[in-house]
Amino acid sequence: MVMVKPLSNAELEIMHLLWKEGVPLTAHQILERMPEKSWKVETLLTFLSRLQRKGAVGATKVPTAGRRAHSLFSAAISQSEYCQMQNHILIEKYHGGSVESMIQSLLDDGTVTPAVLESIAKKNQ
Repeated sequence: MVMVKPLSNAELEIMHLLWKEGVPLTAHQILERMPEKSWKVETLLTFLSRLQRKGAVGATKVPTAGRRAHSLFSAAISQSEYCQMQNHILIEKYHGGSVESMIQSLLDDGTVTPAVLESIAKKNQ
C-alpha cells in the first residue's frame, strides 16, 4: 500500500474533486469546479504543492503555443487506497492495532449494527 501523509481538510476537498473528475486538471479548472471556495490561484497552487510533496498528487507540464507551459494535476493515489491507509492509522492510533476494538466501538455507539456485520459476513463467505 502506498503511504501518504494525512491530508488537511482543504487538501482532502481538492482530492475529492480530482477523484470525482478522474482526469488531469489545471489549477484554473480546479478553481472553476470549486466555486464555493474563494481561493486565489496562488493559494490553490500552494495546496497542490503540498499534495505533491505528500505523494497524493502528480503534475505534468504541458506546453502551450505562445504562452508559458501549464501544469495538469491528477490524483497519484486512489480514494480507496487513501481510505484504507486512514483506516490503518485509525486502528493503530485509537485502538492499539485491534480491529475488534474498533468494530466494538462502532457497535457501542450505534454506527454499525449487528445486522450490518451479518450482511458483511455473508458477502465475504
